[in-house]
Amino acid sequence: MKRTVPLLITSLGGLVLIASFFVPAAESWGEVATTWFNILAAIAFVLGGGNLLKVHLKAIADRVAGWGYSAVILASFLITLLVGLLKLGVQPDVSQQYPGETWVALPDEALPTTAFSTKYGPGDSTEPVTRNDFPLSVRGFVQPDPGERRRWLFRGYLSPEQRSDLVDAGAELGWKCEVERLAAAASLPADMQPFLRYRPQHRALAAIGPLLSVQAKAADGVVPEDDPRYPAWHAAIVELKDASRVETSVVVPPNAEVLVWPPEADLFPVYIEEENGVRRMTALGPLTAANRATLLQAGGLSPPAVPLGEAAIDARLAELGTLSPEQTKLVRRRLGQPWTADELLLALGGRLVATTKPRSWCDILADLKDTATPPLVEPDQPADPLSEAQAESLRAAIDGGGVTLDRALDALDAGGRASTRQSNALRTYFQSLPTEADRDRDLALDLLRLGPVDDDAVDTLLDPYRNRRAWRQAVAALDVTSQRIKFPWATPYNREGSAFWWIYEYLFRPLTATMFAMLAFYISSAAFRAFRAKNFEASLLLGTALVVLLGRISLGYVLTDFLDPSGPLAFLRLERLTESWIMKVFVTAGNRAIMIGIALGIVSTSLKVLLGIDRSYLGSD
Repeated sequence: MKRTVPLLITSLGGLVLIASFFVPAAESWGEVATTWFNILAAIAFVLGGGNLLKVHLKAIADRVAGWGYSAVILASFLITLLVGLLKLGVQPDVSQQYPGETWVALPDEALPTTAFSTKYGPGDSTEPVTRNDFPLSVRGFVQPDPGERRRWLFRGYLSPEQRSDLVDAGAELGWKCEVERLAAAASLPADMQPFLRYRPQHRALAAIGPLLSVQAKAADGVVPEDDPRYPAWHAAIVELKDASRVETSVVVPPNAEVLVWPPEADLFPVYIEEENGVRRMTALGPLTAANRATLLQAGGLSPPAVPLGEAAIDARLAELGTLSPEQTKLVRRRLGQPWTADELLLALGGRLVATTKPRSWCDILADLKDTATPPLVEPDQPADPLSEAQAESLRAAIDGGGVTLDRALDALDAGGRASTRQSNALRTYFQSLPTEADRDRDLALDLLRLGPVDDDAVDTLLDPYRNRRAWRQAVAALDVTSQRIKFPWATPYNREGSAFWWIYEYLFRPLTATMFAMLAFYISSAAFRAFRAKNFEASLLLGTALVVLLGRISLGYVLTDFLDPSGPLAFLRLERLTESWIMKVFVTAGNRAIMIGIALGIVSTSLKVLLGIDRSYLGSD
């Protein structure tokens, strides 16, 4: 029996894999079998590790010859195992931690229960709906209503992902409309959603940024005080308010200049204080993406690199000091590079076109009573094109040179009162332009490539970029330190900089390279004994090996360098003879023959195992 069961498992598993490979309908069988194989492989790894411990511990205990090597192997195995399993030195990836959010557990007794109809789905079957008919993301949150057969109960707040999965679960418009009604009923109030969110898969209530007192008071009123859910809900809001207001701070470098602090600074959750000549930037709660963008604009946003006039270019050249003619020509070309109005007008035209949004499924279902093809989208924003006067005003401002965002906005208004959408599109375009700091940094690097430049001139060009980079680094450090770690082991164990990565890169790989370097001497010795030209085959092997060896080292290039690379005898150059003929023609043909033989051997061996003829893996002869 001990041999029959493994034989049956092997045979059935092999047959399932063969069927999944050749039969499209059985493709999913192979995926299930592969999952089980991975589970068994994990068990085999555990058994292998246990066997390694047993063998080497016995060798150490008995003090057999070479037991010191067993101790080294055992210590290396245990250290690597602990470092990999515990992920020592691995910093959690911020992108996997729901940045900007603070979580607290929200018990089930604080969640609402919403009824919805399953008259039209999910699925297309006429059979009664079961829990397995619901998407996996929703399955754990629904239960049948005892009072009505075609009605189910949803527990909690429906997330956008769950709503999308439910909409796709049924094909009928009636079902999609019912999902929309469920989403409207089982959602946090619209005025809460900018700062409050529910994560159903984690049973967590999330605050986006710090939960201010007025926001906490509004969130506490979502559940009435006479509702049985209120005590649990109130406790979660109080805990969330305290957890989301924890302060973190970083040191701001001296050269990180803050240009314009964000508006409404009293409500902005970041502030800067200076004490004993040291500036510290402190964040209240985790930094959100919007607050991070605002901070970057406050201190690190350089103005767009607009073309300069001749007088401004001459003044900049005077600041840079003595330059060679080539360097002076480069400065004039870079600083006076034309910036056409056509590019600006084309970009604005692409941002001011009409947009649409999908219509609700309930509206489409209602329209079916009037028409057979109801529209699937409805206007979201109408087109807001620039008038001819606005376009000409912008063109004149840009052609005049030295245009800034303020001058462009004034020119836009001069051609006709600009709409909010037009002004925002113009601001977005200016923010997307290369900045003066980037242009001056690239100019400094190119000047240094052409020849020596005065240190003060280099500093003049690089200081704006250095200041912006220092500020960006301070904001990035604050962003990382302010986040709340929710999944400490969410990063791969072998991430660069971790302890396991260090062991692999600086211990395992050098030892592997050393081992193969030592094998090179054995290979050389074996080649010397084997490559004795006693017959034609041995001579051919020796000559081929010599050509390949010379074609892979610099000596081969020197020996045939006299041959013209584009001439008729170029194929005789040793490097081409090696790559184009020997490696790609003869070696490829030999490899194919070997692989065909291996494939036939795999087929025959597999058939022997599947049919029970070969039982060597069970310990039989």
